[in-house]
Amino acid sequence: MESGVVGDTELSIRCLDLFNVLQAYNNCSISGDADFASRHRSTIVDFLGEALPRGSGIAEEWHFELEHERIRAYNAYKCLDEHGKHEEWLPFVVTIHPEFQYTVSFRGSTSRYVHQVHTHLDEVIGGVFSQIHATIWAYRLITYHSEILSEVMKQCGFHVEALN
Repeated sequence: MESGVVGDTELSIRCLDLFNVLQAYNNCSISGDADFASRHRSTIVDFLGEALPRGSGIAEEWHFELEHERIRAYNAYKCLDEHGKHEEWLPFVVTIHPEFQYTVSFRGSTSRYVHQVHTHLDEVIGGVFSQIHATIWAYRLITYHSEILSEVMKQCGFHVEALN
């Protein structure tokens, strides 16, 4: 399975960048700064375009549609028959909700491959979102504990500069 991001470490670093962009996006949305919110959403889409899998049946090009509370990522899967010949392209949509929860759907498809492809996509796309979740939660946990440690040290009389 190919991806534009190489290795778990690089993906983790990109996830931290993404976490910061998400925070900035939320702040801009709350403050009503539509211009910067739009720029941050574009950065999120760029990240997803690099992180989402391609190859091994998944077409190279992802297409994105930005909606108010979600992002839709469109692609197609190349289905092969039992002899290894190309039989059909099966279009699918990954709907990405807040906190990077996602669903995979096939719009009205009656293809005999839907279940098999859905299982495969859930596995490979789920791996990307698991890495994103793990990195974001680790960052939140570290930030939370550094805030607690900083407060305890201040209460003990130590001079503390920002740890986080």
